[in-house]
Amino acid sequence: MHLVEISVMEHRYQAVMAVVQDGWKITEVAERLGVSRQAVHRWIARYDAGGLSALESRSHRPSSCAHQIRATARPNPPRSRLRRSKNVPSRQARS
Repeated sequence: MHLVEISVMEHRYQAVMAVVQDGWKITEVAERLGVSRQAVHRWIARYDAGGLSALESRSHRPSSCAHQIRATARPNPPRSRLRRSKNVPSRQARS
């Protein structure tokens, strides 16, 4: 017997179909797959909302960060208040 490795999306799809088409209980599917029943509920809801493509793995990265400034909104770099004129010699040169 050959073991065939399936993708995460196919794994989730099989779980959803076992519940939706084959009439398995969610707890049975969750136990067989070693996941929580809440995960199976999420997969079913995602499949209902977006079809097969909605079962793909999602990034856990937040879509935005409240304390960051957008790159397009950044002002010019701050300029020093004590900027000297190029014509004024430095203190060391005046001694």
